[in-house]
Amino acid sequence: MGERGRWFVGLSGCLLLSNLMLGLKLAWPRAGGWRSLLRSGGRSPIARFYRWHRLLGLMGAIPAAATVLAGILLVFMVPIRSILVESGSRCSSEVGEALTSTASPATAIETAMARFPGARLAHFTFPDAVGDPYRIGLLTPAEVRRIEGATVVEISPVDGRVVRTCDPTKAGRASSLLAVVYPLHTGQIGGVLARVLVLGVALWLLSMIILGLLLWRSRRLRFRRKNATSPD
Repeated sequence: MGERGRWFVGLSGCLLLSNLMLGLKLAWPRAGGWRSLLRSGGRSPIARFYRWHRLLGLMGAIPAAATVLAGILLVFMVPIRSILVESGSRCSSEVGEALTSTASPATAIETAMARFPGARLAHFTFPDAVGDPYRIGLLTPAEVRRIEGATVVEISPVDGRVVRTCDPTKAGRASSLLAVVYPLHTGQIGGVLARVLVLGVALWLLSMIILGLLLWRSRRLRFRRKNATSPD
C-alpha cells in the first residue's frame, strides 16, 4: 500500500502501545494489593477471567511494549534516521586503484570480504544502470544483527575498485542505537532466548485477546440474565 500502508501500520502500532500502557496502569495493584493476584477467582467465570487477564497482563505488558515500540520505530525509520543521523555518517567514499580490467561478481565478493575478515555474505545487488557499482552486503561479527548485516561494500564492475564502504560499527551514537531497533523487534539481539521471548509476546497478545473476549462475553451474558429476571 506504499506510504498509506506505512502510516496504517505505524498508527495501529501506536494504538496498541497506548492500550498496553493504559492497561498496565489500570491493572497495576495498589499498595498491598499484589496478594490479590494470587488468590482464587472463585466460581464466577467473570472473576476468573478478570484475574487471569490482569495477572497475565502485568507479566507481559513491558516486554510487549518494548517489542511494539521497536516495530513503530522500524515503520518510521527513514524520517527518524534523516533527523537524528547525519547523511552518510557511516559510509566513506574511496578513490582506490583499479584492481582488474573488469570485475566479476565473484571477484567483487572476494574483494569485499577481504575488507572485513570473518564476515558472511548477506546479499548481493547487481548494478541498476551502466556505471553503478555492485553492492555487497556483509554480516560482520561485530554487528548486533544475526541474519542480515548492515555492512555494505560498493565495488565498480568496470575495474574492481572499491567505491564506497558502509561500516555500521564506525557510525555515530544515534546510528548505533537505531541499528539495535530491528534486532530488538525480531529477537535477534539475544539469540535463541530472545527469539523465544518475542514468540512468547505474540502468544501472550493472542491470549490477552481471547481472555478479553471471554470476559466481555461473560459480562454480557450476566447482564442479559439480570435483565431477564428483573421485574418490569
